[in-house]
Amino acid sequence: MLNLTNLNSMKISTRLILGFGILIALTAIMIGIATMNVRTAESAFTKVMDDSYLKVSSLTSIEKNLNENSLAMRNMLLETNVENIKKHSDRLTTERKEIEKGLEKLTRVATLDREKAMLASIVETGAKFMLSQNKYIEWVNSRRVDDSMELLMGEIAALESSYLEAINAMSKAQAVDMEKSSHEATTAIDTVKVSMWTFGGVALILAILMSIYLIRSITRPVDQAVNAVERFAEGDLTVTLNLDGNDEMAQLLRALSTMKDNLAKLVSNVRSGSESVATASAQIAQGNQDLSSRTEEQASALEETAASMEELSSTVK
Repeated sequence: MLNLTNLNSMKISTRLILGFGILIALTAIMIGIATMNVRTAESAFTKVMDDSYLKVSSLTSIEKNLNENSLAMRNMLLETNVENIKKHSDRLTTERKEIEKGLEKLTRVATLDREKAMLASIVETGAKFMLSQNKYIEWVNSRRVDDSMELLMGEIAALESSYLEAINAMSKAQAVDMEKSSHEATTAIDTVKVSMWTFGGVALILAILMSIYLIRSITRPVDQAVNAVERFAEGDLTVTLNLDGNDEMAQLLRALSTMKDNLAKLVSNVRSGSESVATASAQIAQGNQDLSSRTEEQASALEETAASMEELSSTVK
């Protein structure tokens, strides 16, 4: 676990690398989480568009074709003109082909067991419906109006209702799958937003704290060094420096402290030498003064001797 003491022991370059490394790591984590959730959202949207939506679209088309098919059967019974009956019969054939195409498409995309089971129910009910419809077409063309009416309102109506129920059951199941996939996509997007805000906020706070710490860890020792040098220049060698840490600024302060101690020693030596010179000078002056006094005394003695010699010389004469 890092603390300020450990950080203070690191070089400035190491602190910078550590600070930027943490920010880069947080950014990488944020990008990784965002990427994973974006992929989840992409997968969910793909499932909606390429799977569920395709199935629902096919089922909707089959239901529409079935309704058009039923309308054509009713119109066949109402018509008396052979050509018009044939037109409705051709339309009915066209709608049946479209239903077959839709079922073939569903067969290709239905991959889950429950989907295959629902599709099998639709195909089975549809086959029964088509058999009854073939009988109906034959009877209408034979102008068996009453039998055709009874078949249409009875057996065919019941089979059509079962056919539509089977289609609607699969449509509802696909609608549930679409809603589930959409929810997964929305959740993934929300997770991306939350992770980006969370890690972005943490990265921002760490960036601010690291910036403040790095600025203070550099500017405070620099200010202390500048103040110390200015006081050295003024002749004040009593400055106390904070020598904590092992970084470049701490090394600079220790070098300044060593320089201060050496300057103090040098000044002390110079002062001591000056005092010794002053003492010697005083002693020399005192010696000169004593010599001068003795010289004056000897001169007086010589004068007295000369005067005595003169007196002696006068006496001899």
